[in-house]
Formats: sequence, structure tokens, C-alpha cells
Amino acid sequence: ILIVLFAPAVYTAHYHKRIVGGKETTIEKFPYQAMVLCENFLFVALCGGAVLNKKTIITAAHCVADCSENDLVVIAGSSEYDTTHQHEVDSKTIHTDYQDDEIDNDIAIICLKSALQYSNRIQPIAVTDQIYPEGTNAVVTGWGRTNDNKVSSKLRYANVKLISNRHCRVMNPLVDDTQLCTNGGSYGPCKGDSGGPLAAHNKLVGIVSYGNINCSSKMVRMYANVYHFRNFIQDNMC
Repeated sequence: ILIVLFAPAVYTAHYHKRIVGGKETTIEKFPYQAMVLCENFLFVALCGGAVLNKKTIITAAHCVADCSENDLVVIAGSSEYDTTHQHEVDSKTIHTDYQDDEIDNDIAIICLKSALQYSNRIQPIAVTDQIYPEGTNAVVTGWGRTNDNKVSSKLRYANVKLISNRHCRVMNPLVDDTQLCTNGGSYGPCKGDSGGPLAAHNKLVGIVSYGNINCSSKMVRMYANVYHFRNFIQDNMC
């Protein structure tokens, strides 16, 4: 699903759907990674997510806003793009200030009907309790399309760096405190990775949200700022 959100002179935003320029990895190295699928008779839409506890998955609001609980499934514990071993969804909670035609508050919580079983392939990630400075190393993970525009059958990761909102506004003047930026270039999230985790120091700091249509451009990549939403997350844990 490719959705144009806004088109100022210097920045055109599209929901992210892949890791571009990343490297293959295994779920054992990123056991908090989850896959969120919206399946109905019209299409299957792929997003990422992160395990917060045995029944709680965090993702982007735009990944679930137009999908009913009956059409949502979560897959955890797999390195492959594999639609077996699905976990049914009991409920979803979208941030009350999220709107389809806006880019703020792009965050949602999914509650599973049955608990995940922790193993070396399924583990929760802690929510950050601090704001990290510009230049902090971070890693973004997901499946989806790669440089050759094909869906990756393997989980992939890309190393990125955090950018301060002050510097980020030079390229994207609509940035606010609900959002987080990382550097652009040949590595980072792009078109199947929406909703996926951005981690720094083994803590969840961002949820993949949107970016420029040219995924290899030097334009910044945008995330929901997890630190800003920590009360929303705590209040809606399953």
C-alpha cells in the first residue's frame, strides 16, 4: 500500500514498506521483531511490529487503521516471510489523535487472543526511558521489498543514526515531538517495514512511519517517537 501523505517542495512522504540496502539476518538476533498482516478477500498488506510482552504487539496506526481485528494476524518467531503459525488478534488500540490524512501519532497497540511462548526466537523489547542524542547508532529491521523491488523472504536489518528534530526540520519542516528521524541514504526502511521497530541500546525508540518515495534518497526517514508515547503504551498494554 503506497499512500502519499503530503507534498511540500522538498519532501514527499510515503509510508515505509521495506528495508533498502540492508543485510539478511535471523530472528534470533532480533527476537522482538513481529510481522503484522492484514488479510482479506481483496489483498494482503504487510507491516512490521515489535513484541512488548506475551500478548502485546506495537505497530504503526496506519498499518491497522483500515483493517478489522478479524482480518489482522501476527507472526512472531520466524526469520522467513512465512504466513504460517499465525496468532489471532483480540483487539487493536489506535492513538486517539491519529488521523488517516495526517502523519502525527502514527502508533497502535495490538492485543493477541493467546499468549506468545518465549524462546530464543521470541522475546520482548523494552520501551526506551530516555531520549538519545543525535548520532546515536540504531538498527531498523523488517521484511518487505529490497533494492530489486521484490519482497524479501528473509528478515533484514539496516544500521542507521538518529538525527535531532532541529536538524531533521531542514529537510522535513513538519517534524514535531511525536516523531523521530534517522539519516537517509542507501540504508534504511522503505516500502513492507511500516510499523517495524527502530532500536537503540537494546531499547525500542521508534516505530517506522514514513519517508520519501525514493528510498535511496538522502531524505530523512521518519518514525513515531516511542519515548513521547510511553504513557499511551503503558496504559494500553495487554
